[in-house]
Amino acid sequence: MTIITVDSNQTLQTALKTAKDGDVIQLASGNYGDVLIRGININGNVTITSADPSKPAVINDLLVKQSSGLTFSHLDFYEDKGGQLNAFTVMSCQNILMDNLTVHGLPNIGSGNESSLMMVRNSQNVTVSNSEFFNGWHGVCMLNNTGLNIVDNSFHDMRTDGVRGGGNSDLMIARNMFTDFYPAAGDHTDAIQIWSTNTTQAAKNITITDNLVVRGDGAPTQGVFVRDTFNTLPFENVTITNNMIAGGLYNAIAVNGVASGTIANNTVAGFPDQKSWIRTENITNMDIKDNKATWYSLNSPNKGTETNNTQIATVTDGGSAYVAEWLAGHQGFASTWYPDLSGVLGWLGLDASLAAAPPPPPPPPPPPPPPPPPPPPAETTTVAPTETITDTSASTQVTEQAPVSDPVIVSGTSGRDRLSGVEDGVSRVEGKADNDVLTGVKNGYAELVGGTGNDRYLVKSTNDVVTEAAGEGTDTVVTDVDYTLTANVEILRMNDGAIKGTGNDLNNRIVGSSDDNIIDGMAGRDVIQGLDGNDTINGGAGNDRISGDNGNDRLFGDAGNDLLTGDAGNDFLYGGDGKDILEGGAGSDFLSGGAGNDVFRYRIDDIASFAVDTIADFQSGQDRVSLSLIDANTKTSGDDSFTFIGESNFHKVAGELRAQTVGGDTYVYGDVNGDGQADFGIYLKGVQSVSTQDFIL
Repeated sequence: MTIITVDSNQTLQTALKTAKDGDVIQLASGNYGDVLIRGININGNVTITSADPSKPAVINDLLVKQSSGLTFSHLDFYEDKGGQLNAFTVMSCQNILMDNLTVHGLPNIGSGNESSLMMVRNSQNVTVSNSEFFNGWHGVCMLNNTGLNIVDNSFHDMRTDGVRGGGNSDLMIARNMFTDFYPAAGDHTDAIQIWSTNTTQAAKNITITDNLVVRGDGAPTQGVFVRDTFNTLPFENVTITNNMIAGGLYNAIAVNGVASGTIANNTVAGFPDQKSWIRTENITNMDIKDNKATWYSLNSPNKGTETNNTQIATVTDGGSAYVAEWLAGHQGFASTWYPDLSGVLGWLGLDASLAAAPPPPPPPPPPPPPPPPPPPPAETTTVAPTETITDTSASTQVTEQAPVSDPVIVSGTSGRDRLSGVEDGVSRVEGKADNDVLTGVKNGYAELVGGTGNDRYLVKSTNDVVTEAAGEGTDTVVTDVDYTLTANVEILRMNDGAIKGTGNDLNNRIVGSSDDNIIDGMAGRDVIQGLDGNDTINGGAGNDRISGDNGNDRLFGDAGNDLLTGDAGNDFLYGGDGKDILEGGAGSDFLSGGAGNDVFRYRIDDIASFAVDTIADFQSGQDRVSLSLIDANTKTSGDDSFTFIGESNFHKVAGELRAQTVGGDTYVYGDVNGDGQADFGIYLKGVQSVSTQDFIL
């Protein structure tokens, strides 16, 4: 073994050309700038490390290509420019180890100029281990690899994803810690996300085990998200076991499009402010067993087993108890940074004292039943029952003691009734058969029970509770206050004063008010309208149709193939997963399709004022800009199509569409009247070039 000391990028390149198996190249402290390593193939291994690990050498950009037999350790990978994609890349390599690294970008989370940190692509037998990732857009991106191991790393203070990518077989993601994610508006955050986009064969042998995901001081984050994007390349042999997710987003563990595998011994501890579940769709033969979660959504006809899955209550301690219990069974977890479990808990902002706490004693046996009560006296005092109010957004129950009085029963008939609760009292309003209108109370407590028929509930306060059984018609709640649809109610309409509206698992229709509404469709194929105001609308799971209407709205499709329409105002549209259609409408809109093959659609009214839209993540060859609803030639009576002329200048011919690349971005301009001037423009951020195939003309 030879130790070779270098002090510059140039001397590093020289050392690599002569290094042999077992040699160690030590980098003196300092900044080595942008490093390119190409065609270095070691029959064995050469280690590149810092001469003084306490003062690690700094590399700002790294591309390792067509190389093998290299280890990088105890180095500072610092992306110092901002806005870079895949600053540290391993491409077309074999037998590469990235170990004990600090990988980070500028401390600019929230700026929109964060960098995607590491990419491993078209490689075999690559390991990323014992490294800390922070201050980045994405941590590790991966595409079309075999034998990739991402183990024992820490991901924190990230914007969107920790580990993400597709086309990876024999993949191991294990013993990693994820916390403190700070998404930008429209981001779809995941600790671990795996898809089949841009792949040609099914990935197999994927193991995701013993990972810890804790919300921390950041936003809720999905834990493990595995999806066959187009339901044509289902994953094979997927193992998701022993993971702990505390305070996650909806899909704490979500699997869609898997032919075989196991989901077992995972814990999903949701918080009161956010439902969090284990969810499956389009699975064939998976064993789902011995999990603990605050919610389940197992939607597929599964030939595997589904046994011993326990539903737990939402947690109010930030996940401290469950995480401490999990860590007690994972001795040595995160030991690269913390010597004991109390250190891990403290770093996560949890109760460190629980690390040493003994397990609670078993509960005492129940006492013997009391003797039967004596017969009641002739005169009794009636005490009103306790009313249970269900908080559907958190899967918890809050019990309030109603005023001391007998509930008044207001009963309808078999016809169409208009019934109201009793103010300043406790009432139960029963519509029974037919299409009834039931009105709640501003002061007091009212349970509104529609019965069969298409009923309409007028909710006046948070003390109105709507009860509907399944199969009893299509029902509507009209609310004056913030409201979450209870089970078996389909439609929610919000009056002025109602700010927050939340759907349920049905195919809901939700209509906002003139206020700045916050609307969440949840699961199901929802149709949501914001109406006036600057609204924020989340479609949730399902193929949703969302329109912002008037105002500067923020629309999020989330999972599913969604249709998002901004209408008037300067809107923000984010499609999320799926094949989405985004239509900004009038105004200068910001559009982001997210994962999937998306279409950005325009109409003639959208471009009348020459307001330029920004498309933030257009993927040439995958996404498309649709201009077919615009008459490209206003001088004729027909509906003409555009002609794409590349980067040529306009020729004063109506119907020409041209592109112009400026500083790594592309602007698309159209001339509909033949005056040689652009009548509308579209800004494709980060796109180097486009072709006719990128448009629906």
